[in-house]
Amino acid sequence: MKNLLTVRVVLKETREILPYNYCHKFKGYVSNLLGCETYNTKKNDYVFSFLCGGRLTKRGIIFHDNPFFYFRTSDQNVWNLFTQNLKEHTKLFGSFEVLGWEVVPTNLKKTVFETDAASPILVSKKYSYVNDLSSDQLKDTENYLVSSVLNKANEYGFNVDDNLKISIIKQRMHRDVAYKGAINKGRNVKLRIECNEDTKAFILSQGLGRSTGIGFGFIF
Repeated sequence: MKNLLTVRVVLKETREILPYNYCHKFKGYVSNLLGCETYNTKKNDYVFSFLCGGRLTKRGIIFHDNPFFYFRTSDQNVWNLFTQNLKEHTKLFGSFEVLGWEVVPTNLKKTVFETDAASPILVSKKYSYVNDLSSDQLKDTENYLVSSVLNKANEYGFNVDDNLKISIIKQRMHRDVAYKGAINKGRNVKLRIECNEDTKAFILSQGLGRSTGIGFGFIF
């Protein structure tokens, strides 16, 4: 699990305004790179972020610089498949096209770390419409994130660090994300996570919260 492979994929500059309901197209692109039939299962051996670097407007997302996204896996076969097909299938959708990519190192030694979410995190639905969480709601949300890690670990038969702690240290944007007609309420937050190296690797490889298989919950 400690052999995490992360790539930052940079796209060509574009003036096209990206609609907020692009996520299903983006998920389809990633799935096609990996081969839908092989890797489109309940257990994902990879995570990826939404397109980053844009500015949110009423019309959609505007990019003044090159858009980019992250992809991460602990499976060498998945990595080989992704990077090989990335060279051949450079067109995502519309005018969004791959320019190049670079490997991003992952530091697993630092087991008490602060991190930003590269994609909004989907948390408990009961707080979907709460913009600023109260102290009690924050605590409840933090417990939910820990529970989500435990549930995913149970699927894999992975033993999570008993001392795992996830704290939300800064609330940022409350963001609506459309996926196949459904509006999802995601949160861009800054987190503090305390755990051992194996659990850190597991969290980074799986993402946090719900719907990580479609790009939510990617963290650094």
